[in-house]
Amino acid sequence: MFWLVPPASPAEIARNAQDILAGPRVVQPEPQEKATYFTLLLALVPLLFVATAAARRFRRPLGPLIERSAVLVAVAIGATLLACDLFWERQIAAASQSWSTWVLTGGAVILATALALPRVAPPVRRAVARVILGAALVAGAVITVCWRIFDVHSVDAMKNIGHFEAVAYSVAQISNGGTCLVDVIPQYGCYGEFMAPLVRALGVSTLAITLVFTVFQLIAFVGLVIAARRLVKEPLILALLVLMLVPVTNRIWYGTDDQFFQGMPVRMLFPALSLLVARAWLDSPTARRAFLVGAFGGLATMWNLDTGAVVVTALAGLVWFAGCTASGWRWTDVAERVGRLAACGAGVAIVIAVALAVLRWKASAWPSVTDYLLFQQVFFGLGAYSLPMSPFPALWSAFAGAAVVALGLMAARFGEGPADRDLELMGFLAVLALGLMSYHVGRSHWHTLALVSWPFLLLILALLDRAWRTVLKPARGARLLGQAALAVALAWAIAIVVQELPKVAERTAEQWARWSAPGVARGHAADVEYVRAAVPAGESVVIVARRQTALFADTGLRSAITGMSWIETLRKSDGARQAAQFLDKPVDHLLLDATQCCPFGGPGWSTWVYDAMPAIREKYAMIAWTPTGTLAHLVPRARKGPRRDLFEEQIDPGSEVHAVWDKMRGFVLVPGSRPLGDQRRWWFRLDRDFHVEIRFSMAAQQVRHAVLLSTYSGSPHGLAVEMDAIGRDANIWIGTGEAMHGSPPFRIEPDVQHVLVLTSRDGRVRLLLDGRIVFDAPNLEMKPSANPVVLGAWYGPGRDMTWTVSEVRFTFGDAPQPP
Repeated sequence: MFWLVPPASPAEIARNAQDILAGPRVVQPEPQEKATYFTLLLALVPLLFVATAAARRFRRPLGPLIERSAVLVAVAIGATLLACDLFWERQIAAASQSWSTWVLTGGAVILATALALPRVAPPVRRAVARVILGAALVAGAVITVCWRIFDVHSVDAMKNIGHFEAVAYSVAQISNGGTCLVDVIPQYGCYGEFMAPLVRALGVSTLAITLVFTVFQLIAFVGLVIAARRLVKEPLILALLVLMLVPVTNRIWYGTDDQFFQGMPVRMLFPALSLLVARAWLDSPTARRAFLVGAFGGLATMWNLDTGAVVVTALAGLVWFAGCTASGWRWTDVAERVGRLAACGAGVAIVIAVALAVLRWKASAWPSVTDYLLFQQVFFGLGAYSLPMSPFPALWSAFAGAAVVALGLMAARFGEGPADRDLELMGFLAVLALGLMSYHVGRSHWHTLALVSWPFLLLILALLDRAWRTVLKPARGARLLGQAALAVALAWAIAIVVQELPKVAERTAEQWARWSAPGVARGHAADVEYVRAAVPAGESVVIVARRQTALFADTGLRSAITGMSWIETLRKSDGARQAAQFLDKPVDHLLLDATQCCPFGGPGWSTWVYDAMPAIREKYAMIAWTPTGTLAHLVPRARKGPRRDLFEEQIDPGSEVHAVWDKMRGFVLVPGSRPLGDQRRWWFRLDRDFHVEIRFSMAAQQVRHAVLLSTYSGSPHGLAVEMDAIGRDANIWIGTGEAMHGSPPFRIEPDVQHVLVLTSRDGRVRLLLDGRIVFDAPNLEMKPSANPVVLGAWYGPGRDMTWTVSEVRFTFGDAPQPP
């Protein structure tokens, strides 16, 4: 398939990328990988059928052979896991450096050996296993809940706020009265309609949204463990599964504090619960239950289209193959199976039709079904933001191998008898796991593989449990060796969980401290109070900003325009459609992020606003900045009244802006004494000719990469003067349009008054500190950034400078500049 399906030509990529805001560099279609993966999936059933038929023809059933090879398969997967998977390799490497891991390992081996002695009664062994399993379950549930919940006072500390924006925007809009696929085009599905009643009951806020997400994730986790008990009957192996699920379902183990709700619970809830549905169906495969199974699949599709399609496919396969391991089952007996499959399909269709009718009733307009496929077209169809898969051997290939073994084991038992419902459930799990891996096929980052690894972990341990009961347990020597190996695996799983607990506890304590004792409203909370006061009830508002979702959630407001969130606006046509809504019919209040008023330069999310800025400035006046200085408040020019328009305050070439700090009024321009307020952001920009002079003293302790002055926000344009990662020395970075070039570090002594002078002539930048030249590169030509000047902060949170500024002087263009 890699040769039969040619790669996309550069012309095709360019054509597909014309409507993508970020341009051709993010459009990387991978037809070979998609075609190969799905072709192999479709080929599995006939291949297994042929293999089974051949085995029966020669009277050599494959079942016993495959069961005995399950241990070898588990060992092979474990070796692959250790050798080529970044996630588990990092976890195990970190655990191996701790003395407590080796103490746990030794203690586990001693305990396993002691329990294996003949004089130890079986009830004692079972009691110890249940204690370990219970502790693992409690730890998994507590960790699942504690670090995911945050409120309005923690938004500023979110380093990956974009992920929360994308997944929670539809929830906030629907909870505030909107309707999925009418008012909101969601990227991940209509889960907001499921969540909105609970969010409204708690009071719409960031806290309520994160709490409901967390509750659904806890339901998914508990439901998965309950379903796993059917496949994994040995308590210690089940405890090992629970402990391995903790790292893969909590991204804080990945080295990030990003909750990533779109992965869990959105992509996990219905697939995990489908295992319970599959269990119930296998216990009583009737036409009525087939309809209910289909209804569940319809709900899964409305919750999230990607995983819903996988759940429907896997459940339909289970309905067709139910009872396939019983004696007398034949491929040719199709009448009854067709009836059950028709009932299942009817359940799917009726639930989706009812859901669309409910949305129609809510909004008095038909939902746009084509918009439900929009993001699949962008990501899967065009290949936007795709990443190539890891070459063989890789963990994804080992996972796929485990699924093939499970399907082969089930195929080898077709019609053999006696009926083995657990094996049929394992086959369902294999199909479900292979389907969910399609997410990793498109965006092949090791994070996405960890996100879809939970069904494979369950499948591998189910195979191991089956081999434990059928191969290892009857043989005493093998049983003792297996118990020792299981004890060692449990000890390392415990060590991997325990080593991250301090980080989890610290993160939880920080978020809960802000929640329980917020104190004075600062940052995002201050902006929320401003918006609540500035937007009277009944007036329309549009917010296009980095904290857009949190602002709508915490103010209880709803966007006056329809569509997706700012971070989900990936196509030029979608951006133009949204801009047209507040340009053709101006809204009462338009709040724009400062970086939205200029090219963001990174992924390109903001450029549609920048492209619309001439029309925005024609129809709107900027009347204020919010308290953080990150949001510009715009109103239609007809509503401006006597308030000054900040858009019209031009800085002409040859002029000078001199600002001094006043304790009562903040920065004040001289002459004229017009207060700028306490914000550290000016809307004017630094071009090729300027002179900046800052008088300041700074504190000894600074955050990583604290910013003194910046016009840089992602693209290789502009400049930035910032502290290093330790917070001791400083650097200046110059953007030439192709790359950012950094200076050697220079020391800024704390608690001392300094004068920093930054000059540029024709893009040649020089930096002086207290009269000493610390940077001068006449061969580097700076390409100006369109971003506004930021002093003592950056466009995103977490890089604020701790300092005292007494005076700032900007000189522009042809004005005389000090030497």
